[in-house]
Amino acid sequence: MATKAGRIKLERAHRSLAPRQDPNKYPRSVLLRLHTFRDKQKVMEAARRASQDGALTHNGSSDFSPVVMRKRKAYDAAKQRLREREIPYAMLFPATLQVSHGGSKKRFSSPELLRDFLDSLSG
Repeated sequence: MATKAGRIKLERAHRSLAPRQDPNKYPRSVLLRLHTFRDKQKVMEAARRASQDGALTHNGSSDFSPVVMRKRKAYDAAKQRLREREIPYAMLFPATLQVSHGGSKKRFSSPELLRDFLDSLSG
C-alpha cells in the first residue's frame, strides 16, 4: 500500500484489555493508534479489501468515544438474539441498530425498543 513516506507510522498497538475467552471464540481486539488519519484510512481500506478476498477476517471499527462504545455495547444481548434467529442487522453510527425483517428495514435508537420488537416477534 502506497503511503507518503513509503511506510505507515504506527504510534501504538496492543490487544484490548478484555478478558481472554474460550480459544474457539473470536480473538481479542487489537487496538491501533496510527500517526495520521490518511494512514488509518489506508489500513482500514486494505483490511476491507483483504476480508473481501477471503484472506482476512476483519471486523473493523474506528474512533468511538467511551460514551458511544457503552451505548453500542448495550445492544449486545439483543444482537445475540438476532443472530440466533438469523435476522440480518447492521450497527449504524453512533448507536442505532438497523434490522432487516419482512422485506423492510427498521431502525432502533435504544436496546429497549429493539427488545420490545423481538418480543413481539416471539408472541
